[in-house]
Amino acid sequence: MKNQYVADVNDYNKYLLLTDISNIYDTIDICWMLTPDDGKRDGRKTNYLFDGSKRQDTLIYDCLRGLVTSGIRDIKAIQKAGIIPIRKYYPNLEDIDEEDLPDLLFFDPDNGLEIKSVHRNSPQSKRYVYYSDIEPILEQDCDVLVYQHYPRVNHGEYHLHRTQEIKERLGNVRVQHIPMGMVDFILIQNNPTTTKGWDCWGNEVK
Repeated sequence: MKNQYVADVNDYNKYLLLTDISNIYDTIDICWMLTPDDGKRDGRKTNYLFDGSKRQDTLIYDCLRGLVTSGIRDIKAIQKAGIIPIRKYYPNLEDIDEEDLPDLLFFDPDNGLEIKSVHRNSPQSKRYVYYSDIEPILEQDCDVLVYQHYPRVNHGEYHLHRTQEIKERLGNVRVQHIPMGMVDFILIQNNPTTTKGWDCWGNEVK
């Protein structure tokens, strides 16, 4: 996550989904996995904020519109506004309190789950969450949700490939893909037989 992404349409969809999921999970924490702004054009998809038909959640929508019109693009403003039902916010992985985990921990990396071409010690590794980060969380009966930007491949094929990889790396878990535009929110549940919250999420804004 970068501050420049705050209030982008993918950010809005993220908060809509987290609000929906809060009806299933009693406690949710966010690990922002914050990285510095890079000055690129990513994060500028904010036209939806000036189209009233996209106002699915008035609290979230109005807050994000206010941030954009005032020029405030910062995760601290999201935390202060209290527009999503989050128990704790962690700036980065090393800040997570593994002795006080929620029912669901959301990882918000720039790109998503690890890829083979980016080694853990690479400068680009901060843009990914690694299976070695997720495994100890699942082991403590905490489910995981991951922000995943789709690569340039067929989405259905990607779901199949990534699901197989997740199960190979993390064991007998249940995996759900929640596609919202160019983002795949990947829900990894440590109980493979759970039906908790299955297929009961809202719709994305395009």
